[in-house]
Amino acid sequence: DEIVQIPHYFAITGREISRDLWERIPESVRTEPVIEEVPGPDWSNWSEPYLTPGEFRSPTPSLNALIRVRLISDDPQRAPDISSLQLRFRPPLIDKVVAEIAPSFGVEPGVDQEFTLYFRPMFARGNPGFDELRLRSSSAAPVEPLRIVRGSETTVGFGFAPVLWDAEQGISRVELTRAEGGFDVRFPAPIESTAGGALYAITFRTRVFLQSTTFRLQFARDGIDGVVQAAGEGDATDVVSSGSLSVVSDLEGVPLLDELSIAQAVITPNGDGINDELVIGLSVFHVEGEKPIVLEIFDLSGRRVRDLTRVQSNPSGDHTFVWDGRDESGRLPPPGNYIIRAAFVADGTIGTISRARIVGLVY
Repeated sequence: DEIVQIPHYFAITGREISRDLWERIPESVRTEPVIEEVPGPDWSNWSEPYLTPGEFRSPTPSLNALIRVRLISDDPQRAPDISSLQLRFRPPLIDKVVAEIAPSFGVEPGVDQEFTLYFRPMFARGNPGFDELRLRSSSAAPVEPLRIVRGSETTVGFGFAPVLWDAEQGISRVELTRAEGGFDVRFPAPIESTAGGALYAITFRTRVFLQSTTFRLQFARDGIDGVVQAAGEGDATDVVSSGSLSVVSDLEGVPLLDELSIAQAVITPNGDGINDELVIGLSVFHVEGEKPIVLEIFDLSGRRVRDLTRVQSNPSGDHTFVWDGRDESGRLPPPGNYIIRAAFVADGTIGTISRARIVGLVY
């Protein structure tokens, strides 16, 4: 795909033009074009920024890579430059692996929902295979695994494929470890080939807090350090037709910061094990990247007693804070009413969104 920019003509029209339109401009007013090659629909999205040299995690083995470098200098007298750029390639674990998730549209935000992620690995001669997979969400919401099966298109589609892991039935033919925003699965032996193109289906429960929540599926192999391969979006099965690893939710009218929830209206930090701590819950919607979630406790005069603020990556999701009833110096403040305030600094012109609740301190 190509976009042609004509420096002078571009200034007149105020827009980019195609090659076909540029060729129809009279040669007398036509200047040399500036041609910019842009990725087409068969390319993946940009990865997260790499701030230090390291592993480039391609969604799936491919012939081409597009690299964007941003050069920044803290010294106004010095300009950064690139002297060399090197990519070191290592053989893929799997020749190709595609995945898709369902449901993928019209999911209600902030509500428990079951999803099934399907993936199909395809091997070539010499691929070492994988013995671990990692499923992660772009939200901070917990992901609860329910069931993992492997079989043919027919057995998976009709629900009688062999079960690898099942929470309800207590079947554990693979080792499952929970992680933040997802979980890891380790197989007892490496998966090096799939006769007939075996299909895997992972069913889990979670909640979505973004307009588009993306799920990542990555593969690794014990003994092959530094190689982590990601599944690409695609048509993994005829059982569903999403072809996507993103879940779309309608967040129109949903605030960035939901109301605060507290476990009890009174905290009594006297060491008897009853209501010694205050558990504070809140939910964030719409937000990606790394952001601070502000949680502060004030007395009724407006003096801040305790700051529980933390910076959170992928902040959209449910969050829990715990106040032990003490101030910043570890002392118990005087009994009385205190204000629990949560705030989130939004991007753009929205400003700061805040929520507040009053809790009593008694001892």
